[in-house]
Amino acid sequence: MAKEPLGNVLDYIRQIAGAPADQKLTDQELLHSFAASRDEAAFAILVQRHGALVWGVCRRILRQTQDAEDAFQATFLVLARKAGRIRWQADVGNWLYAVAWRAAHKARSEANRSCGREEQLPDMPAPKANGESAWLEIRPVLDEELSRLPLKYRAPVVLHYFEGKTYAQAAQALGWPAGTVSTRLGQARHLLRKRLARRGIALTTALLTTALAQNAASATVPPSLLDVTVKTATLLAAGQLATVTSTKVATLTHGVLKAMFLTKLKIGAALVLTVGVIGAGATAVGFRLMPAVEAKSPIVDRPLAQLAADDQPKKNNPQQDIDRLRQENEQLRQELRALKDKVTALENNLAGKDEAPQQITFRGKPVDYWLQMFKDRDPEYRKKAIDALTAIGTEDKRVLPVLIKALKDRYISNEAAHALGNIGKDAVPALLPLLKGKDTELRKWAAVSLSDIGPDAKETIPALIECLQDEDQSLAGWAASALGRMAPESKAAIPALIKLLDKDNLGSTRSRGVSTTIDALTRFGQQAVPALTEALKDPSERIRAGAAGCLALIGKPAKGAIPALVLALRDEHPLVRENAGLGLIAIEDDAVPALVEAMKDKDPEIRAAAAMMLGQMASSHMGGMAGRMGGMASLMNRMTASSNRMMGGPRGSSHISDATAKTIVPALLKAMSDEDESVRKAASAAYETLKKFGQTKP
Repeated sequence: MAKEPLGNVLDYIRQIAGAPADQKLTDQELLHSFAASRDEAAFAILVQRHGALVWGVCRRILRQTQDAEDAFQATFLVLARKAGRIRWQADVGNWLYAVAWRAAHKARSEANRSCGREEQLPDMPAPKANGESAWLEIRPVLDEELSRLPLKYRAPVVLHYFEGKTYAQAAQALGWPAGTVSTRLGQARHLLRKRLARRGIALTTALLTTALAQNAASATVPPSLLDVTVKTATLLAAGQLATVTSTKVATLTHGVLKAMFLTKLKIGAALVLTVGVIGAGATAVGFRLMPAVEAKSPIVDRPLAQLAADDQPKKNNPQQDIDRLRQENEQLRQELRALKDKVTALENNLAGKDEAPQQITFRGKPVDYWLQMFKDRDPEYRKKAIDALTAIGTEDKRVLPVLIKALKDRYISNEAAHALGNIGKDAVPALLPLLKGKDTELRKWAAVSLSDIGPDAKETIPALIECLQDEDQSLAGWAASALGRMAPESKAAIPALIKLLDKDNLGSTRSRGVSTTIDALTRFGQQAVPALTEALKDPSERIRAGAAGCLALIGKPAKGAIPALVLALRDEHPLVRENAGLGLIAIEDDAVPALVEAMKDKDPEIRAAAAMMLGQMASSHMGGMAGRMGGMASLMNRMTASSNRMMGGPRGSSHISDATAKTIVPALLKAMSDEDESVRKAASAAYETLKKFGQTKP
């Protein structure tokens, strides 16, 4: 079987390219061929078809390339081992995704253990406004959160984003209508966005969609890894695995198989117990299946190097006992399904009888189990209980009071607050009394929950406005966040939010208050422009600077504030002047006449600032201006990114029209002869910018 290193896989890929019939074979058919005749070509097609999916999972979870390669091989070795033992669906992408996630996590645990350290999650940076940076934020936690979604939501995400299938192809693979795929993809994105927000990664639906679409399916598997994986799987089927695989890959594969087998045994025990209950006269059976990969994957608790010899006849082979247990377990499953069908039929034939209530469970455990775990002294167990109770939600009336109580537990209060937010509108009646209470800490956590709930909690707007006046900056900041998420229904909060700008030092970037307040005000868009324009006249320099900053972030819809922003260029405070300049730049062409007029001002600083803004408006590069704004640098960077985005993209091309440039050039030429040196330099720089883009010609 010796060939050149890449010979096998490359040959098969060429065969695929020239043989349309092979491309039409389903995964189920390819696995049957491999299991029946050790068809290396069939398995090569499977690896080539799903390799990018598995490699993407491994690379996102594992930092080291070698660890990712080991997890990749282990995933497909598990597939090879199970090829003839499972009743496969037409597409095995979701099964492979679940196995890859398990293998990668096991590899990461082994890597952390070998380094003698605990696994630590990296700090999440503040979200930026483009798909690439959003992908960098969600990449470390995407698969963990995706694995927690129900299969009906996870499956279309894997097929569409990770395997690049169209809606029609995904619908065909899942046996769903195309409309159902589209709907459940939207629901999955919504659930993912809420789960990511709980981790501090706040992304819009558009950014999450862009990040997934541009990056999730971009993994390219090294060709040498494809070849090694196919060869190793083929040797496993032929009983020669021990001669080619590394100890690390063998151990990893064995660990994954063992974990899957233990899960299978647990499910089997639960089924036996359920059958016993039915035999005793129970009238209903309530249970939930575990994820498909766990429910369909019986495995062998033995080292991988010995697995290849399983098919060889041996005396006193423990494999025979395991196979017998598998058969008995499958028989029990069939009997259970038959009994359940009979019970359902009997219930339907009973007249005047109420249906027995179905027991509510999560991951196979009843609500009482999770309520008991919530009482555990270990905070980590209490957090797990909160996750389960969040999923159960208001299906059980005991959940909501437990989560409200958890807000007083300083170890899990944050998790409890976001859990209540995920429950949504049903939690609002319980949160409103807390918001109106006297306990500042509970009021803060109630505001956190309401911020997650958003517009569905609009009846809490008056109470949230009162919180804006509280001396506790954290409470006021979260109230501002909640009100911003309820825009435009919460427009009555705009005056109070503007006043809140005066409660923080403009030189600080650590306070949540100002950044959250500005974010809340900008969510109102044009609705907030009149009040922000009036705020430019406020005696407080903090309010004036914050109002100008909000107008800059609102951008073009704030064109009604142009006259007030021009007047703000004369402000005695440098931050107010700088923010006003950013606002004029963000408004684009509509602000040009006002800036040209400002170049005639008596004050040379105003003339120089106007010339500089015209040049920066053309290039969309405001980094220099933001860099001179001292302690507000992070906020100015947000304004810069927002303004650049509204102007059409990154630097490199002019963002003003040729017609507008013709009105600017004469004013710049005149200013280049100004008596003040700073004006001359600013005008010359602006002129050179326009010249670079060919906009100085008559």
